Amino acid sequence: MKQGAQPNTLILMADDDEEDRYLATRAFRDYTDRITLDTVENGQELLEYLRREGQYAEKRRPDVVLLDLHMPNVDGFEAMSLIQADKSLRSIPLVVLASSETDRNLARCYDLGANLYIVKPVTYERLSRVVDALDRENTGI
Repeated sequence: MKQGAQPNTLILMADDDEEDRYLATRAFRDYTDRITLDTVENGQELLEYLRREGQYAEKRRPDVVLLDLHMPNVDGFEAMSLIQADKSLRSIPLVVLASSETDRNLARCYDLGANLYIVKPVTYERLSRVVDALDRENTGI
């Protein structure tokens, strides 16, 4: 990185759906070079990444987490609860990716610290709005 250059925004996506991970990876890659997207397949891997454990020990903390609600091992609700309980992690913005927008899920997610709730299918347009918001926040535009 050049001296004085801003680091890329690092987004971590936790989703067990391979197609959603592929779409997000492609969307971010095609949309901007100022964002790096890493992906994990379940909530347990998400927590290991955030805590920099095991294979994720050398990773930097993400600037934002995209989080599916329904994943194996540790689901999105439990992951959000554990993230909020950890003082070193609770400041990371959480964007929920959900298959439906029930009032109960929506309220529960915001109670658990979600910053944004996006209903699947995750489209390029929806992801690009997240990218735009992140870019504006990072560049001050």
